[in-house]
Amino acid sequence: MPFSINRIIDFILEGLFIGFGMSLLIFFLISKIKAFHLKSFYQEFRFYAIRIIKVTGIIYGVYFVYLWATNFTRLIEFLKGEEMFYTLFFSIRSILMIIISQLVWKERIRNHRFKVATIAVALFILGLCSNYVIERYIIFTTQYIHADFMPVQSYDGFSLNEMLALTVTSFFIERLVLFSATVFIVWAINKSFRKA
Repeated sequence: MPFSINRIIDFILEGLFIGFGMSLLIFFLISKIKAFHLKSFYQEFRFYAIRIIKVTGIIYGVYFVYLWATNFTRLIEFLKGEEMFYTLFFSIRSILMIIISQLVWKERIRNHRFKVATIAVALFILGLCSNYVIERYIIFTTQYIHADFMPVQSYDGFSLNEMLALTVTSFFIERLVLFSATVFIVWAINKSFRKA
């Protein structure tokens, strides 16, 4: 599978995990505001969000096994070399994401708000430890460390601080929109099938 397709699949699957954590937290906080009367909306959103995260975990598991199977000899070499910690970290992280996302199959976990919130936070944190997020962090950290030596400290009219704030904000908004849109699409499809 070409590198760019892997990046797209990673972006979508890990974006869904990050978006799950963010959206449940945001909609839970909004539902607590009495003026909005969104408690039933939150419960319905939560129902579909949990369904999506279960399926996402299964797809992520299949994708993880596929990547390990196709790159097995390379991964074994990495485990013997200097990249051992890096390879172990991302492998264990992926396995944890798969296991944690599958915990919501249990009804006593799924029906308990605190347990679902804990799962959402865990998936959010594990999603933030993905390799492309760490790469972005390293790039921005390097820019800050060497900011005194850089001849130009602006990008497309933005200062380094503005660019960092814009990138971080857009990162979270992208994941929130990706997951929320997925939930609303599944919700609409399910409603149309119920009517038929």
